[in-house]
Amino acid sequence: GESAVQEPQLPAGWTRVRKATQSGRGYHVWFSPAGEKFSTLKAAHESLRMPAELRVPSLEQLLHNFSLPQYADAFLREGYDCVQWLLQMDTEEDFALLYRSVGMKGGHAKKYQKYVEAERGYLVARGWSGSFDDGHAYGRLLSNDGQPLFGGGGGGGGGGGG
Repeated sequence: GESAVQEPQLPAGWTRVRKATQSGRGYHVWFSPAGEKFSTLKAAHESLRMPAELRVPSLEQLLHNFSLPQYADAFLREGYDCVQWLLQMDTEEDFALLYRSVGMKGGHAKKYQKYVEAERGYLVARGWSGSFDDGHAYGRLLSNDGQPLFGGGGGGGGGGGG
């Protein structure tokens, strides 16, 4: 089962929860006193240095802000768990796949897309580059020269291995 413990490397009120994937592999997530969720300890530490208005909300908070909280479980089930990545979505194909995957109704889909664009605009206007490292391969969505790594500029082949 899940058990929350005080995270000793963070201020009082921060908790670490052990979870398991469906295959049984264990992993941790961290929660701030305000309920923000982080998938790495590093991301939790970085959030302490970040101004509040630039903090990217948790998935649950984002969908609540969009008045679409009923889709949170479907988003997580289908692997749409990184808010930074969701906010980088900008192609019709990406949105269409998301809506099909989570079973989103047409009216809700229109509302979701409008809100994502507004949220992205809000964060970008405050200096967000999409570069918060949330412990995912796509944690840094802008390359060093500021060009988006996803979307924009045709299909192109895959890069070399790493």
